[in-house]
Amino acid sequence: DFSNQGTEFSVSYQDTDGTEVNGTAYIPNFKKWHGYYRQIPEFRAVINKFASWTFGRAIKADKKNEEKLKKLRGSGKDTPRSVLKNAWRVAMICGDSFAHEIKDSQGRLTNLKPLNTGKIAIIANSEGIIIGYEQEGRAEVYNVDEIFHLSYERIADEIHGIPFPEALEELTKIANNYL
Repeated sequence: DFSNQGTEFSVSYQDTDGTEVNGTAYIPNFKKWHGYYRQIPEFRAVINKFASWTFGRAIKADKKNEEKLKKLRGSGKDTPRSVLKNAWRVAMICGDSFAHEIKDSQGRLTNLKPLNTGKIAIIANSEGIIIGYEQEGRAEVYNVDEIFHLSYERIADEIHGIPFPEALEELTKIANNYL
């Protein structure tokens, strides 16, 4: 008799946290999700493996773009692959990652410097269009074309991504006796 099956399980409805009438700002909760990444080895291993698969052993490009890529050094002696792999890994950890696009006097990209995702607010207007990025402790707001922004699994009208660990948070708590 299956007439009573499925009545004990339910999922609450959830809407997006899209923009409000007067615009909105969103700061990823990097500290929380970075804590999961650092303290739960299963999360860390899966995220690192996804990042490795995504960027393989090298970035393939034609000669013209290969020269452009060589300029990307991140915060020091990174390679273009490690800069982009880091950005993708951070986006998976907390939903978003940000890098400051450093340009020369002619407007050509010369570097991507990673930024602390937990200190960047995504600023959107009332139509849900991202119009800038505000960094904690910095007086000026970055223009949209100054920031390389990756969002992991952004959905509908949200201006941010969804952290990979969010889907497994309750299961992780149960597995580690946190509940």
